[in-house]
This record gives sequence, C-alpha cells and structure tokens, in this order.
Amino acid sequence: MKGGVCTVEITDVRIRRIDDEGKMKAVASITFDSEFVIHDIKIVSGKNGMFVAMPSKKIGQTYKDVAHPLTPETRQKISDAIFSRYEEALAERESTSESPRQDELQTKENEETEYAVCAGGGEETAEPEDAAVAAAAIGPSVEV
Repeated sequence: MKGGVCTVEITDVRIRRIDDEGKMKAVASITFDSEFVIHDIKIVSGKNGMFVAMPSKKIGQTYKDVAHPLTPETRQKISDAIFSRYEEALAERESTSESPRQDELQTKENEETEYAVCAGGGEETAEPEDAAVAAAAIGPSVEV
C-alpha cells in the first residue's frame, strides 16, 4: 500500500472476440495482479470515436456500470491497456488471415501498469447514448 491506497498491476489483457460489423468492435477481459478479472468489457465505436464500455446492467431506462474505475486516470490506464492489445490483435489477425471469431488472443503486459484502487459506490454511465449503443450492440455474451 502507498499512502493508504492499494495499488494493483494489470497483468493480462485478452481480446476474446473481434467483430468488424456493427458498433461493438471487440470484447475484452482484463486481469489485475493475476488474481482478479473483469470480463465483458466492450470496445465500442460511438459518435465521438472508439471507447471502452465497462460491464453494465440496465436499471429502468438507464445503464449502470457493474464494475468501473473511480478516477479518470484509472479509466485511461485501463483503456490504454485494452486499446493497445486490441490494436495488436487486429495486426495479428491481419498477418495470419484468421477468422475474427476463431482466435483467442492474450498478452502479458511487459511494463507494469499500476493504478489506485479506492472504495466507492456505483457509477452512472457518463455517456448514456453511447452506453445504450453499447448495450444494444452487445446482445447476449457469447464466448467463441
């Protein structure tokens, strides 16, 4: 712990599915300290560009994140790690000409990526229109 704040390392990022059709471009999982994983993180093409949508559930007419970073810096670190692996996965797919749904791609991050973990409550999705797009694009979660 540093100054009363626990830090963890991103130890694995997996891109489980890449889809060229629609707004949802990929589904990712991210592992922290080789001990905790978050599945069903979506890479979505929204009206303002690509973004990472954390797992969420619909409550009434609103989508609420089930798991999410508490600071903008943490969100950026997670997004950077996921987008970096996504770009690698796209390059690997192009170089091997494999079907986008047949490959399971993973990497161990070479550099330590740390972020602070804080206690807190749920967060309402900051971009409700993009969250609705992500939820509509996702459909049922399917691992291939």
